[in-house]
Amino acid sequence: MNYAEALDWIHGLGRFGSKLGLERMKALMELLGHPHRQVPAVHIAGTNGKGSTAAMISSILTAAGYRTGLYISPYVEDFRERIQINGAKIGEEELAELAAELQGPVAEAARLTGEHPTEFEVVTAMMFAHFARQQVDVAVVEVGLGGRHDATNVIEAPLVAVITRVAMDHMDRLGNTLAQIAREKAGILKPGCRAVIGPNFPEALAVLLDEARALEVRVLRSEPAVRTSVSPRGQTVRLKVGNLDYGELFLSLIGDHQLENVATAVTAVQALNWGVGRSAVAEGLANVVWPARMEYAEAGNRRVLLDVAHNPNGADSLARSLQNIFPATPIVLVVGVLADKELDGMIAPLAPLVHKAVTTTPRSPRALNAASLAMALGRRGIEAVAEDDIEAAVERALALAGPEHLVVVTGSFYLVGLARTYLRRRGFPLR
Repeated sequence: MNYAEALDWIHGLGRFGSKLGLERMKALMELLGHPHRQVPAVHIAGTNGKGSTAAMISSILTAAGYRTGLYISPYVEDFRERIQINGAKIGEEELAELAAELQGPVAEAARLTGEHPTEFEVVTAMMFAHFARQQVDVAVVEVGLGGRHDATNVIEAPLVAVITRVAMDHMDRLGNTLAQIAREKAGILKPGCRAVIGPNFPEALAVLLDEARALEVRVLRSEPAVRTSVSPRGQTVRLKVGNLDYGELFLSLIGDHQLENVATAVTAVQALNWGVGRSAVAEGLANVVWPARMEYAEAGNRRVLLDVAHNPNGADSLARSLQNIFPATPIVLVVGVLADKELDGMIAPLAPLVHKAVTTTPRSPRALNAASLAMALGRRGIEAVAEDDIEAAVERALALAGPEHLVVVTGSFYLVGLARTYLRRRGFPLR
């Protein structure tokens, strides 16, 4: 099996849908010899910010000299982004070998449980097998959906469990209130483990703390860092964690929401009690890469920013960050969303900032078509044109924008990843 065949097999598992529950995953782990028990893990749940927090923790621990695995979802451009060690993506040959080896156990797990493992479950199993073989010192593992019934929750005793901000998303799967969603996220807490809980809405925080008390989990709370300066290429923050004052640190990620995430990440590193010093924290934060999250680039006299703000809380964070970092800058928006998202909640925060918009259709069967989205924006007073093709939409936005504008590409991962690939071909220096 070569790499292309491996991807075809993995993506073909999408026909089995997305199913919560650990039965299939536990069967797979047993058939593979329980690789998850060989991988010390920092487990991260949350609605927004968990990926950024995971990337920062991984970058800091790598800078501190640890062999650090990172598991994220979804990817932006390259499937191999999902499984990394010390910032390097899994090799194509390694992934193909893992896929070939897992075909038998996956089929057997389907026979034993009566249900076929899903695509996410199989990729998660591949991750645990890879990290176990590579003998990572620690794996930073991002939850896929929720927490309690997510495939990653076969982790039995995390070194640290981290919960970032909980917000309204995936209500059809996790619940219709913040309290219900928080209870699902709290499912990654295990009896007696250490936990870090980031800044949260009061309704969610109360549930998280109640769940932690019931499990006798020792909780560390993080408070947002304070920004001292910002530019499109990064921000300087003042950070204090408990009695440790880190002073000013440069963070290569921009956005107001990163003030919460950086504090949560550094608190999690300290919760490990591994003696990671300020120099490793500073190096890790300065070098962290997290594509398509308030990611800025210039080429010629055009400026672009990419951000996967795919729910109302994310859109609100994007709008606040644009106002703070690019004040009075007219926005040309490229946007595409999935039909099951809360559209009004995503449009409302951005509407006052947008000069013109180009709508497009993400490459997903769940996508809202560009014409319908353009009409929805029009009802909000935004002048919008529809371009179904993503590359054509980006090109149209670049043509509409002048040097005084900022082109903001946002919405679904299924849009932003392809737009990012196209912009790199157009000469924008995106890492």
